[in-house]
Amino acid sequence: MRRYGRGGNAMNRDEFFREMTKRICSTLDIRTALMRSYDFLKTAMPVFVLDLSLYDPESNKETKVANIRNGTMTDEAKLSEPLPDGISNELRNFWASMGEITVFNHPAPDRITNAVYRLAEYRLAEYRHAKSNDLSILVLRLELEGKRVGVLIIVAEGLDRFTEKHSNLVAILNEPFSMALSNALQYQEISRLKDMLADDNRFLHRELRARSGNEIIGADMGLKQVMRSVRQVAQLNSPVLLLGETGTGKEVIANTIHDSSSRKDGPFIKVNCGAIPEGLIDSELFGHEKGAFTGAVSRKRGRFERAEGGSIFLDEIGDLPLLAQTRLLRVLQNKEIERVGGTESICIDV
Repeated sequence: MRRYGRGGNAMNRDEFFREMTKRICSTLDIRTALMRSYDFLKTAMPVFVLDLSLYDPESNKETKVANIRNGTMTDEAKLSEPLPDGISNELRNFWASMGEITVFNHPAPDRITNAVYRLAEYRLAEYRHAKSNDLSILVLRLELEGKRVGVLIIVAEGLDRFTEKHSNLVAILNEPFSMALSNALQYQEISRLKDMLADDNRFLHRELRARSGNEIIGADMGLKQVMRSVRQVAQLNSPVLLLGETGTGKEVIANTIHDSSSRKDGPFIKVNCGAIPEGLIDSELFGHEKGAFTGAVSRKRGRFERAEGGSIFLDEIGDLPLLAQTRLLRVLQNKEIERVGGTESICIDV
């Protein structure tokens, strides 16, 4: 186990730092940033695994943020694998005492080195037939403003693969990786809070509708026939067409139908079709997959998926282009959608 400080050829360091920083900071999607970094890093040093992780020594939990093994991004479901038994204390001690850069170029009898190699063998068992003792491991401590945020781990196949030059190059990546990791975690937290706020908003709308009731002025007079029709269609599990000029209360009637139906405890999603830009209609209504188009940095659920188990009110549907109306008609008939960039049909209950 060796620890290195900063140093090395200034020209190589500057070029390496510039190219790596461009890739690390190219996107808020930390998985994409890590893959771009992996592709360039291979041109400068041996790389089999590139791993970005958080570790909480108090709870002894390792949280993998992103992991690339042999050029393939690890499935998100596998990022929460628990630590193997018997090495917890050693890893906790390593976390507490590790230097800026730590290199394990070959197995050694000390307990920390042994624990690190055991962890590597455990993580890579399904990817390699060989044992972990023919690996070289480089660990970069990530700190931002004096606070430990995580570790960057580089694994290469073979013994004694990492040199002092490699360590010096990786050492200058502490700040870009720390900032990218911090920004990505904050972005994920903001997205989570945004989804929670949307759910709370739907709940409050349901509560307001419940408190205000379904009373419509004129329900027992001029709108008596309309309300009779509302009560009839509310019992059906079929699309309802509401006709009327703008401002005549179609949304109020739609609210009443929803609240009088068996779907009243589900979401009620309102869509102003005339306000959606033509190029975003499919994405807004049906959602899109990550990478479906420029700017699609994550999977997004469309309005139909958000209305699952409830009702969706499509206002001013006549303002949609004819091709969009045709696609919408097929969705209403078949009860299936397909996200933009997706290949699978998704059944909906709306």
